[in-house]
Amino acid sequence: MNHVNIDEEIRPFIEDSPHELPDMIRNRIDHTLASLPPLTSKRKQRLTRTIVYVSTAAALLVVGIIGAGFISPAMANTLKQIPFIESVFKLAGDLGLQTAEEKNLTTPIQQSVTIDGVTITITEVFYDGSRLSVGIVQHSPDGIKEILEVEPVINGKSVHFPGSGSDMAPSNDNITDTTVIQYMPEYALPDSFDLKLLVFIKGMEDKRFEFDFKVNKTESRIVTPMVSKTHQNLTATVQEIQISPGTIGLVMNTKLPEGKTVPQYALFDERGIRLQTIHEHGYGEKLNNMMNMTSELKFTPLESMPQSVTVKAYYKTIEKTVDNSVRVDRMPSVKEPIILEQGERGRFEITQIERLPDKTIVHYRAVGDDPYGMVFWINDDSGTTITHRGLQVVNQENYEFVVEFPALSQAQSIHFVTNGSVHIDYINELEMTIPLHNE
Repeated sequence: MNHVNIDEEIRPFIEDSPHELPDMIRNRIDHTLASLPPLTSKRKQRLTRTIVYVSTAAALLVVGIIGAGFISPAMANTLKQIPFIESVFKLAGDLGLQTAEEKNLTTPIQQSVTIDGVTITITEVFYDGSRLSVGIVQHSPDGIKEILEVEPVINGKSVHFPGSGSDMAPSNDNITDTTVIQYMPEYALPDSFDLKLLVFIKGMEDKRFEFDFKVNKTESRIVTPMVSKTHQNLTATVQEIQISPGTIGLVMNTKLPEGKTVPQYALFDERGIRLQTIHEHGYGEKLNNMMNMTSELKFTPLESMPQSVTVKAYYKTIEKTVDNSVRVDRMPSVKEPIILEQGERGRFEITQIERLPDKTIVHYRAVGDDPYGMVFWINDDSGTTITHRGLQVVNQENYEFVVEFPALSQAQSIHFVTNGSVHIDYINELEMTIPLHNE
């Protein structure tokens, strides 16, 4: 039996022959490239050493010790002026974390460390067995610094979670930045453990912000359906569903001939509402010209836990096209939205634009087979690309979102731009509905 790690499997293709990528990897790369706007933004990706920056459309979503478990009165007064300091999770654009915070399932930390005038605060932590989430606020009067690395140390042992990322909320004043660090453990962590975080900032690499606190796993349960369906030499099995107020985890096994593309998997509730995918990881082994692949996926749960979920396997074809754009010549509304077409992929229905002194807020609804993966941006009068931050899901049933762009003056014209078209083929023969109620 030949065990396979996906990262190791594709490395020779990347190094030696970029044009010979397997279909599965090529499809993932094409999907990512097609959804990205031109890279003209000056803002750099963060957490590049051990944590992959995650932009959700997706999102998402990262020595002078003033306090380790406490904050001085002077700093406490300063922190009161920082928006959303009590709960970064409220800004995460992640309904799972918002729900966990609302149900008091998160653990408040409120530890601050200041070095050379830069203050990093850990506001809260959440762990449910599927993901470990940490809220971070950076306050830097001289301008936000790039976070290079947030290194976790669990029970005294340094660990590395390759499938992790960060989701940033907007900074209104360029001196305060709010980040949610998402660690996706690939093995079971203890129900209770000591977590040390070492935070490294660009330009201050010889120093570190250090935090220590205890993490307790919130209540969760596991369903092991072991339900399988087969279609054209491909067998899909629902091995495990992990359920908590903050996350729904799905473990799928796929057996298929070597060389055949592994399908992607989506999760729907009993009403047909698609859940937002926040993480996907795969690995497998070869045996007698067959691939035995395991896919681990994480989803944000709906506001009310469904009685059942439906797993759908699908193939996605993405084709980059010329930019589709629409100029804003009136204020939109729910009844009369501004429509930004995206070909076969669907369309955006922009229902409200708020031009505020410190930011521009856009409300929209995504219509299409992949509402969370749809991306658009703004081109200003000079043609400069402006990307958004801080995407929030406000209504899962209707796929309604709010995103924030930098401030735009009333005199500036707005052109919403998108590109790419998509065709999704669901494999109906592999569709499986799994009850989630307690036995």
